[in-house]
Amino acid sequence: MKSVTVPTVNRMGRLNKQSVHEEMAADTKSVLPDPKFADMETLYRFSGFQSFDGFFKPLAEFFSQGKDKNLFQGKDQDPVWSTCIAMAYLEIVMKGLKDEWELCYEKAQLALNESSGFDSNVIEKRLQDARKLVTEWYAQ
Repeated sequence: MKSVTVPTVNRMGRLNKQSVHEEMAADTKSVLPDPKFADMETLYRFSGFQSFDGFFKPLAEFFSQGKDKNLFQGKDQDPVWSTCIAMAYLEIVMKGLKDEWELCYEKAQLALNESSGFDSNVIEKRLQDARKLVTEWYAQ
């Protein structure tokens, strides 16, 4: 898989450059958004990982385009950890699109506070750990 920059046109008709990864299948080519590039397409794809209850499903599939192995630390099936990683990702990578993701974030926060079975101190500690890992991942 290699990363390339392609021109795109946003909703306002402005020309942007978008970093994407190319994947080659047997006789087809699909272009996937780079999870480190904050744009509406990436955010839209990312939001599909949030379930109705507010938790984020395991995100390894989304981050598999990047260097994600240290983000999940063997906890890739833990919905609480995936939700913490997702919230940190929104805060750090998608910070410029906060108006678009704010309700998803609030729903995730509500799910953690009401349905995770952890108290607020444990949740805050996990969020801090997730923010640290996402910050390191994003800087790579």
